[in-house]
Amino acid sequence: MVSVIISTYNRCNLLKRAIESVLRQTYKGYEIIIIDDASNDGTSKIINDSLKPLIDKGTIRYYRNETNRERSFCRNLGMKEAKGEYFAFLDDDDEWLPNHLENLVKFLDDNPDVGVAFSNCYEVFEDGRKRLFYAGIKTGKGKWYRDLCIDRYFITGSAYIIRGEVYEKLGGFKEGLEPSEDREYLARIAMNYNVGYSHIPTVCKRTHSGSYAHLRLQKELAIVREKVWWEIKENSKRFSCPLKPRIKCGWLLHLSLNFLPDLDKTRHYLMKALKAYPPCVLWMSTLRLLLRVCL
Repeated sequence: MVSVIISTYNRCNLLKRAIESVLRQTYKGYEIIIIDDASNDGTSKIINDSLKPLIDKGTIRYYRNETNRERSFCRNLGMKEAKGEYFAFLDDDDEWLPNHLENLVKFLDDNPDVGVAFSNCYEVFEDGRKRLFYAGIKTGKGKWYRDLCIDRYFITGSAYIIRGEVYEKLGGFKEGLEPSEDREYLARIAMNYNVGYSHIPTVCKRTHSGSYAHLRLQKELAIVREKVWWEIKENSKRFSCPLKPRIKCGWLLHLSLNFLPDLDKTRHYLMKALKAYPPCVLWMSTLRLLLRVCL
């Protein structure tokens, strides 16, 4: 069985669409765990009224925090209460295509050495535009996909499933890293487990002005991502998983760009990136940063 964990806060209309996308799944062996993070928009009433038959049946379990605790706490609570063999996460503003669970459960069943599996997804914008999120990446598993997780790529919270044993061994999400908690958790998992990926797009990831990331100030996001980087460095020591120079460089360039227009921080991380992997000086992203810093 798959335990589908949905954390929600003040998005009762969007939440309905997300839940309906789970109920349309071709794979029926699931339970839905909704963690309401102290919403004040009527979410509780809507869930208890419109979903009562499914709650009574046990298909949906609903929990409500008395105070707002943020997404990592909610997801961890969901995993603690989960009864399934696999854990899947769905953000309340995203939705799954009907084959999402079937596709990834089959992948995990066919590959018992894989601890976390992803599917491709569509990024859907407010104006209706849609693009494939992971273009050109083929279905597979192994070291290359593990490196991608550590190097910030597979970060879409609604597109992956983990085995329950991963939670038992590594614990849950690190609190205080929202909205980038997936980056740290997935890197931690990739340092300990094999990683699998399916190129079949089964998720619609919504990008909109009301998303958690868009509501944060750029400086706040930069500080959070800096904390994520520190956690990843510590985890690499803890799990004896040295970071490749190119991966270090990618993270450092990412932070350098995130801290703009703070030129002191930008220069600090840019210099560290050049030291970690000197060939990056030939990358277009590095050249653009150098021009921003020097001009």
